[in-house]
Amino acid sequence: MTPEEAEALGPRTTVAPRRRSASRPADDSPSGIVAETRPSPPLPATRRRPPTELARPAVGVRQAGARSQSPASPRARTRTAPSSEEPAQREGPPRTKPRPTPARGKPRATPARRKAAGRPSDPAPTRGSAHGDRVPIYPPPDLHGPKVFAALVWAVGTTVAVLVGPIALSWWLAPVAAAAAAQATRTWNRRPRSTPYGRALPAAAFVGAGFTVLCAAFGVAALVAGAVLATVFTAAWATTAATRDAGDEASGVDVMLTVLCAAVPAAAAVAPVELRAHGLVAALVLVTYALVFDVAAWVVGSGSRHRWIGPLAGMVCIASITVGIGSIFPQFHGDSALKLGVLAAVLAPIGPAAATLLLGDRRKRVPALRRLDVLVVLGPVWAIAAAALHV
Repeated sequence: MTPEEAEALGPRTTVAPRRRSASRPADDSPSGIVAETRPSPPLPATRRRPPTELARPAVGVRQAGARSQSPASPRARTRTAPSSEEPAQREGPPRTKPRPTPARGKPRATPARRKAAGRPSDPAPTRGSAHGDRVPIYPPPDLHGPKVFAALVWAVGTTVAVLVGPIALSWWLAPVAAAAAAQATRTWNRRPRSTPYGRALPAAAFVGAGFTVLCAAFGVAALVAGAVLATVFTAAWATTAATRDAGDEASGVDVMLTVLCAAVPAAAAVAPVELRAHGLVAALVLVTYALVFDVAAWVVGSGSRHRWIGPLAGMVCIASITVGIGSIFPQFHGDSALKLGVLAAVLAPIGPAAATLLLGDRRKRVPALRRLDVLVVLGPVWAIAAAALHV
């Protein structure tokens, strides 16, 4: 008698449930009770793959952690899914190829690293003493501080001072030349105080450079007398300071460095002041050449990895305004405008390099010297050439 028939006869008739093996679930038993095993939720139906398909890697499917049970196993139908804490291992061939583990020493390439891989990395700075560091001789564009506002103030102030007169121009350029001399002198004071070398005096260079520029507004004779007096005064002050600090071990190199650091910025600022004392046009053209070169070299050079692009742009800009200068000012006779324009285009890039050679530690910022570095070579040579051509 089946359990269905026993249920149909009434509640008084009871039939003992038939025992079934533990390997077979009681699918045909309505009571749902099996004596040997505890019922578990049914597993999702999976398609059984042929042996040839098992060797293929499964694309887009995550590798399961459970083993594939054999149909002959008595507990294959009643076994629950393995927990995530103890994943089972596969006995058959793997469905996917094992992923190679990356080396620990070599990081995995990211999109940012792959993008930067196409550009050469900047060379690492070499260590050394402050006097032994030899950075590139041509200075990179200065990107510190309010650069645009400072350049605008410098250009407007210099132009207005040229238009006003030589005394106003000397008072405008003298503080800048003095600050440039002091900054250049400080780049040599990097040695310990126990050594006799490295005691250049910034205060003496400051006074000597500023005094020389102020004397240039009163003519050539006042300039020569002021330059000689400033040189003697600067050398005496530097010698006294070095002797007081080092005694008999004082070095004359510090005195020479102090005088040289004062003379170079003074020579750059003296040229436009002396030209303005003899006329307006020549001084205005010289200042225009310096400003145009400085602006073009900074604007173009700051966006390029090659440092020669900025000076080249400045030379091109000087050549472009030379044509207009020859046609506007009648003081340029014949081909004098062309000659002076070519001379300015050739000498303007040499000034920043010469100013860099003046520094002891080229890594130090010298903003005042960079305002005058274009005129270091261009100013004196161009002023002598303009006087020779009677401009």
